[in-house]
Amino acid sequence: MVQKIKENIDKHIRSHSHAWNGLSLILSSQLNFRIELCAGIIVLFAGIYFGLSLIEWYGIIFSSTLVLLAEALNSAIEKACDAITTDRHSAIKYAKDVSAGAVLVAVVAAIIVGIFVFGPHISPYLPR
Repeated sequence: MVQKIKENIDKHIRSHSHAWNGLSLILSSQLNFRIELCAGIIVLFAGIYFGLSLIEWYGIIFSSTLVLLAEALNSAIEKACDAITTDRHSAIKYAKDVSAGAVLVAVVAAIIVGIFVFGPHISPYLPR
């Protein structure tokens, strides 16, 4: 019984190390992920500056996380497809295009959320 628990704990710890490794890999290899992460950090500081409400933070955090998640999945799909073949194939093209399209949807949604959240905060500073 104790041995089984120890094996489960070891397995859980290894899975976390794989997750951290994956995060390190995407940060080191994917420019778009780094750009989107920097944009998210800028939005974080803007949110602090403007004193966002809790519900506004929910929208910002959710949409920023969605963009990073979509980018990570897109990168994983592209890498998996490249491991299968680097030749042109209609199914591979479909998978890559659809995953890139998912990133685009997430980015557009995040921009819309950003406009709704930050619009009222920055409108007093815009020229009339």
